[in-house]
Amino acid sequence: MASMMNAHRSIKKWSGSLNIDTTMKQLQKQLKKLSCGNALITFSSLTTDAKNYDNMHESQLVAMGFCSELTLDTAAFSCLSKLSEMTDSNFDAQGNYTKTLTNLADFMGNLFKRYPQIDMQPFLSYICHMIRDNEQFTLAYVMHTVLKTMYGWTDIDLAHL
Repeated sequence: MASMMNAHRSIKKWSGSLNIDTTMKQLQKQLKKLSCGNALITFSSLTTDAKNYDNMHESQLVAMGFCSELTLDTAAFSCLSKLSEMTDSNFDAQGNYTKTLTNLADFMGNLFKRYPQIDMQPFLSYICHMIRDNEQFTLAYVMHTVLKTMYGWTDIDLAHL
């Protein structure tokens, strides 16, 4: 339990130092060291930050450059976990998707685009099963955004998915 708290504190400190002024190579090495023994804790915290703040996506993704494939798969799992935890309403007062849902979908699309070696099968299976079984059609928006971001499509129609 103490090691989990230390890892959580370390990743919060690392996230606080994530900015343009810090050299990216140094941040990449620090993230690799943090995620080596605590990948799930590390990427759970990073995904929470990505869900809440859209201006951190690019620097977070670049910082993942030295991470192994297994660690990157853990990052994708963490994104999927955060997506499944979103039980509150996915719409704001105007009927648009919430900022947290759009941020998470954009982050996932950029993650899969930057690191194509990440296995997308669990993500696609989860989305398809949830749409089919539970009729959670807001997840079609997530799939739409991820595919649009990954492949650079601009005019994909959500009705065709």
